[in-house]
Amino acid sequence: MLHLELLSQHKNLSVIDLHKFKNSYEALEFLELELYRLYKNGEQYIRIVHGVGEGILKGKVHDALSKNPLVKEFRLEEHGGSTIVVLNII
Repeated sequence: MLHLELLSQHKNLSVIDLHKFKNSYEALEFLELELYRLYKNGEQYIRIVHGVGEGILKGKVHDALSKNPLVKEFRLEEHGGSTIVVLNII
């Protein structure tokens, strides 16, 4: 398996962009649906773009990821605006 550090350099990761949502509730709802869709499509490596800001959305995203049984592991990228996720294999 690729290390998360190497994954962050990978350009062909599936991306879930949460910038377009008005509030964190909508963003988290979309995140859960997209994680499930990508899991069902056999995707294993994902980049979630939550932005830097004050870290509120990032914190909520990380909390949701830590509770999601589809998620094997995740790590904040070095620049802090996105998180790399590894899903469990079907």
